[in-house]
Amino acid sequence: MSVVKDISGKIINYVALFSDITKIKNSNEKIEYLAHHDPLTNLPNRLLLKARLNKSIDECNELKQRLAIFFIDIDNFKLINDTYGHSIGDKIINLVAQRLQRNIRKNDTISRIGGDEFIIVIEDVLEQKNIEKIASKIMDDFKDPLKLEEYLFETTISMGISIFPNNGLDAEELIKQADTAMYSAKN
Repeated sequence: MSVVKDISGKIINYVALFSDITKIKNSNEKIEYLAHHDPLTNLPNRLLLKARLNKSIDECNELKQRLAIFFIDIDNFKLINDTYGHSIGDKIINLVAQRLQRNIRKNDTISRIGGDEFIIVIEDVLEQKNIEKIASKIMDDFKDPLKLEEYLFETTISMGISIFPNNGLDAEELIKQADTAMYSAKN
């Protein structure tokens, strides 16, 4: 807002300029969302996963708790893409994401870190058997085929698990250890 004065300094008008910034705010929110989420599944991406994982590790250090990292890969996914095409492959990724989501708790984090790889962060781990129970529940869920249009896909996954603090003290090391365990399981 500006003041308009005459030559003697007396105020004769006020000039105001208003602008609707709703579109700008909405665009900024969308950019922020896209920067932290996978566009295919709307799950947190690698960037948001690392931020959440670092926060969880700090809390676990403070509270002397454990957490588990599940590194999950869809078996033979390249064959699905090569045989049925990438649009079917994308739908399979979404179906896998939905199955994974229904097997974790609200406070756990699931993210797609690229391709056919997912990471789940399980917090508040009290006992090893809790981790085993969640892992078994996830693996059992993939005994049933994925139904997509007129197709049934016998989709399996491989999973590797690392536990804080046993297998690493930072996000990078925990993810690396879970990835190594996943490849060992796949082999």
